[in-house]
Amino acid sequence: MGSMEMTEFSSWPGLVVPDRTSDAASIRRMTLRTLSLEEHGRVRGAVRPPKVTYQELVRLVETAGLSGRGGAGFPTVRKLTSMAQYRGKVVVVANGSESEPLAHKDETLMIHQPHLVLEGVAIVADALQATAAFMVAKTKNQLVVDSVETALKERRRARLDRVPVQPRIADPGYTSGVETSVIQQLNGKGAKPAYFPVRPITRGVAKRPTFVSNVETFAAIALIARMGAEAFARMGTSEAPGTQLLTVSDPDGHYQILEVRGSTPFTEVVSFTGIDMLRVSTVLLGGYFGQLIAPGVALGLRVAPAEMKRQGMSIGAGVVAFSSACPVAEASAICSYLATQSAGQCGPCFNGLPAIAKELGRLAQGATLQRGVAEIGRLGDQIIGRGGCAMPDGAVLIARSLFRNFPNEVALHEKGQCTAVKMRPVFVAPEYAKVAS
Repeated sequence: MGSMEMTEFSSWPGLVVPDRTSDAASIRRMTLRTLSLEEHGRVRGAVRPPKVTYQELVRLVETAGLSGRGGAGFPTVRKLTSMAQYRGKVVVVANGSESEPLAHKDETLMIHQPHLVLEGVAIVADALQATAAFMVAKTKNQLVVDSVETALKERRRARLDRVPVQPRIADPGYTSGVETSVIQQLNGKGAKPAYFPVRPITRGVAKRPTFVSNVETFAAIALIARMGAEAFARMGTSEAPGTQLLTVSDPDGHYQILEVRGSTPFTEVVSFTGIDMLRVSTVLLGGYFGQLIAPGVALGLRVAPAEMKRQGMSIGAGVVAFSSACPVAEASAICSYLATQSAGQCGPCFNGLPAIAKELGRLAQGATLQRGVAEIGRLGDQIIGRGGCAMPDGAVLIARSLFRNFPNEVALHEKGQCTAVKMRPVFVAPEYAKVAS
C-alpha cells in the first residue's frame, strides 16, 4: 500500500450513499433507494455542480489518478487530452450497457444515483463544448429506464444541463458493450463490434469526434469536481487512488454492489459480504474476460489494479464471483455461453469459440478425447488476439486460467473423475439476478 494519508471514508458522500460501512470503514454497500434531484443536492452539498473548464478537468482527473471503470482501466486523462483539438465538435457517450452477465454495478448506479452519473456527463460535455450527449443503458431493465428518465425530467425542469442527455437502450448480447459496438448502435447499425479505419475519438457517433467512457467513470468525475482531486485520490492509496464499485456474488446467486477504497484487502470484502469461504471452490475474477482462481489466491489479493496486473490478474469491470461448483464445469459453461455470443464476423469467433467450448464440455463431463487438453491449448493459440474484437480472447483467458490454476482438477477430469461436491455451474445461472437483502 502507498503511504499517502487516507481521507476518512465517512467524511464525504462517495459513489454510493451507504446503509452501512465495514468496521475498517473501507467498504460501503449500495442502498436500495433512488435519490431525487433534491436529495442528491442535499447529500452532495448543492444541486448545481461547480463549473469546470477543460484545462481544470484535465488537471483534476490527472491528479486524482482516475482510470476508466468499464474494464480496460485506461487512464481517463489520456482520453480527455486526446479530445483537445476537437472541442466544440464532440459527442459524449456514457456507456452503461454492461453486457458482462455477472456485472450489475452500472445498472445499480443508474437506478439509485442517476444524478451523479448525469452530473458527470454534464461536466465533461461542458468542458469539451460537446454538441450532443448520450447515455446508453443496460438492455431489458425497466428500473434503469424509469430512473434515468425521471432524473432527466428533474434536470430539465431545473435547467441544469447545457447539453441535453439522450437516453438509449443497448441491444442484447455480450458484444453490445464494446465501445465500437456502442457507437454502431448509436449510428443505427446494430450491436456488432466494428473496425474503424479512423479511431472513434476522431470519427465516431454521426461521424463526429466521440468521447466514450463508462457510467461509473462519469460518476467519479462528478465526485472529483465537487470534493477535489487530492481528497478523492486519498480515498485509496498512491498506487490505487480513489474508490471503485464491485459486483460481489456469493455461491447462492445473491450479489451486492460495494464501493471499496483502493487497496482494500479481499479478506475484508469477504468478511463484509458474509461469504463462507469453506463453501467456495472457485473464484471468478474480472468476469468472463477474467480468470478462474483458487479461493486461497483470492484471499491474498487487494482491490489494487496495478498490483493485480503485476500478478497477471485484473478486476475487469469490477466482478468478483464465488462458486462452490467444479471449476472445470464453470469454465465450460462460460465458454459455451461466449460461443453463443459470436457476432459472426471473423473466423476466431465463428469457428474457434465453438471448438473450444466443445472440447471443454467434453472435459467437464469426463469424456475428453485423447490430447483434448492439448487441443484446447492449440485452439487458444490460434484465437488469441486475432478476432475482429477482443471477445474471443475471453474464452481463451478462462481456459488458460483453468489449466494454470486448477491443474489437479483438470487431470482428474481427463480420467473421468471430479472432486467437487457440486457439479452444476453457477457463473452463468439466472440466479445471479438476485440482490442480497
